Amino acid sequence: MNEQILIKDGVKYNLYEYKKEAELEKMIIEYCKDIFGENSLYFDKQKIETKAGIKGIPDGFVISLDLKKWYILEIELASHDLYQHIVPQVTKFHKAYQSSDTRKKISRALYDNIKENPRKKTMLELIGITGEQYKFLSDLIDSTPQIVIFIDHKTQEAEEVCDSLPFENKIIEFKTFVREGTENVYAHLFEPLHESKPRESKESPAREKIEISSTTSQDRNKIPIFTRYKGKEYRATFIKLKQQVEYKGKLGSPSGIGKQIIDAGSVNGWIFWKYVDSDGKTKPIDNLRRR
Repeated sequence: MNEQILIKDGVKYNLYEYKKEAELEKMIIEYCKDIFGENSLYFDKQKIETKAGIKGIPDGFVISLDLKKWYILEIELASHDLYQHIVPQVTKFHKAYQSSDTRKKISRALYDNIKENPRKKTMLELIGITGEQYKFLSDLIDSTPQIVIFIDHKTQEAEEVCDSLPFENKIIEFKTFVREGTENVYAHLFEPLHESKPRESKESPAREKIEISSTTSQDRNKIPIFTRYKGKEYRATFIKLKQQVEYKGKLGSPSGIGKQIIDAGSVNGWIFWKYVDSDGKTKPIDNLRRR
């Protein structure tokens, strides 16, 4: 079978062959939000063990705040023995997961990680989960997860392996191409797990349609931004040159203005405030930050 190539704007990209799983794992982490959605949280791998000593070490966990769903990640290379790599690992985790003690350990580990990560903590607060974050995680982990298997080449063996797994599962083929004549210019091909939400029509009576100008506005220094907190929407303007937010006639840092809105504790304003880019995608203003 001939090797695939990708051509973009007349430039040739050759298929990249991963040598180690760690390479592919790094890419999955980097593009996690493109795969699972902007409102998703990634957590590193950790050992799960039952009282009887049955151990399982998934390659990572992801929580989708939009879908209220969690995922167990398995990252493999097609060149490996997939049955020997995936089935024992997932089977052990499935056995461990059936224990309420194991689920509590997972919930506690994720909660501790969120407490130490202001970005993740703020993302939960933005969807209205403030004082009961551990309960939210505990209830979520009590629900059945989905196994997502990432592989550089989807094969018949991979599909047969998935048929034998105890959890609901999905294979995502993650292919990488490298620009010809370079060593570090890549293009990636994969199917996102999340779906883009369709825009509401003007006739929709459900709620007011949000109209926010994108960064294609003539005045690129002033960018319309917004946030939602406890079911209410707030709009402001990001002054790009000053790297500040203007809200109700007052100018301040993104975090300072954000704190006025939540009126309690601290907030990472660079994640709290959002804007709509030229492609119509909602992104945190951290993307506009002057590095």
